[in-house]
Amino acid sequence: GHIASDVSIVGRGWNADRGILMLGTVSRREGIKRKLTVFVRGENPEGIELKVGKRTPTFFQVHIGKKTKIPGRPVVKVPLVIEIPPGVGPISRLGTKQANLGKILIGTNHPRAPQLRLFVRFAVE
Repeated sequence: GHIASDVSIVGRGWNADRGILMLGTVSRREGIKRKLTVFVRGENPEGIELKVGKRTPTFFQVHIGKKTKIPGRPVVKVPLVIEIPPGVGPISRLGTKQANLGKILIGTNHPRAPQLRLFVRFAVE
């Protein structure tokens, strides 16, 4: 079976088992935005606070949206947008020996999940 954490992330390109957001090859002229959703369960999901922490590389733009309670359930959802802006690169963060994965840290006030760590696999051409 699979045991879910009180804090989970879902969205296109997100591999929850590995904790990696797969962005693929990104156009330098266009950049990319990827919308994810953070779900928080537990004793007091409405009290959760998320804060953007360290980003490697620093050009990652991370936007945390307004949390929304899911009616009838002890769950809130929080939009999370990861962006590589146009004009960045070229750069490779494909997870090889020569090019480590990108990394984004999100701090929380959740007692069992004080930090979310998202690895990001991408290359900008």
